[in-house]
Amino acid sequence: MTIQFDKYLDGLRNYINFSGRTTRKDFWWFLVYDIIFTAGVIGLLELTIKRTSIPHGIPWIIAISYVIAIITPTLAIMVRRLHDAGFSGWWMCSSLVLALLILFISLIINEGYNFYLLFSPVPPLLFCAVPSQKGENRYGENASDILDRKSTRLNS
Repeated sequence: MTIQFDKYLDGLRNYINFSGRTTRKDFWWFLVYDIIFTAGVIGLLELTIKRTSIPHGIPWIIAISYVIAIITPTLAIMVRRLHDAGFSGWWMCSSLVLALLILFISLIINEGYNFYLLFSPVPPLLFCAVPSQKGENRYGENASDILDRKSTRLNS
């Protein structure tokens, strides 16, 4: 298996591009590295808090800064992936609706259902798992076709 770190860097470079399409492969590799780096940042911050006398607020400022920095590229690549499958980027709001529904139910029942908030990203991730639409759709040309043409030009 080759390391696809360039997929992560491409996602970061296109951080403000919410139009067009992204392949499943590019999306999932970006997401894998995003999860790895986020877990790494959180792990380092936890170690920092436990082993040093740095005030607890400073590591959390760093963590929040990292999340703010990575949220736009993550949302952008997810929108492009939804476009590639033929869905509107607004389907990402399904996770927000689910999260609000879970919070509303937990307030009514007065139980701690916050654990279930972890499932709120599931609907858009399911949409992102759908295969690409063949050919061109209303969001642009198939990203796989563009990559195939680029690799053919490079090899000839």
